[in-house]
Amino acid sequence: MNWDVIGALAELVGAAAVVVSLLYLARQMREATTQAKVSNMHSVLSYIAGVTGPIVTDPNVTDVYHRATAGGLGALDDDDRIRFIYLATLIIRGFEDAYVMKAHEALPEWYDTVVEPVLADLMAMPGFRDYWDLRRAIFTDDFRSLVDGMRDSQEPRVFYGHTHEAEVSKEG
Repeated sequence: MNWDVIGALAELVGAAAVVVSLLYLARQMREATTQAKVSNMHSVLSYIAGVTGPIVTDPNVTDVYHRATAGGLGALDDDDRIRFIYLATLIIRGFEDAYVMKAHEALPEWYDTVVEPVLADLMAMPGFRDYWDLRRAIFTDDFRSLVDGMRDSQEPRVFYGHTHEAEVSKEG
């Protein structure tokens, strides 16, 4: 056998090994990316569950949350208004973090069907609408556009047995 043929066969085997290695690495990267996205989604949902937990476990927070979401900030005294604004900031900040992760393709594709509808429901409630009018400037421009779009397209919703008309406010 000729040394040129042996050299060509060795190069062919080496090239095939490189291709197989690259295919394997591509598969591993896809799997790692998918796992990272699911982990990021879990982190977002865990954060939101953590900051909203007191709504379920603490009767005082439940009362403030219910009065604010049903009647808006005007239904609260000064102390409870501060409590709700702080709670709403923590909640909405979690949604903003998720939105930023989505923009950087760091969340799974099903984000839109899992997270954004919950945000839309919150933004239909009087307390969160009042909160947004008061504090929207502390959020990023892109996230503000998302939330403003949700607010402008809201239909009347039913929460806690009460129908709330979504009041559309056009800012100039």
